[in-house]
Amino acid sequence: NYDGFVAHMAALKKSLKSVKVVFHDIVIKGNKVVTRHTAYGVKKDNKEIELQVIAIFEIQDGKIISCHELT
Repeated sequence: NYDGFVAHMAALKKSLKSVKVVFHDIVIKGNKVVTRHTAYGVKKDNKEIELQVIAIFEIQDGKIISCHELT
């Protein structure tokens, strides 16, 4: 839900110095958007991280109303 997403973003912001997201594939069908992307980050302890993500977003009225991710 939205509150959970906001809490997740706040936790990431506390632990990361920087993050960059690179989108490799984007597929749109109706009101769904599927992406395959990589998030590259640097944690506050200078450890580098790399996450491969596949996400399915559902869009309604120009807003994301649901997101399912596999990381």
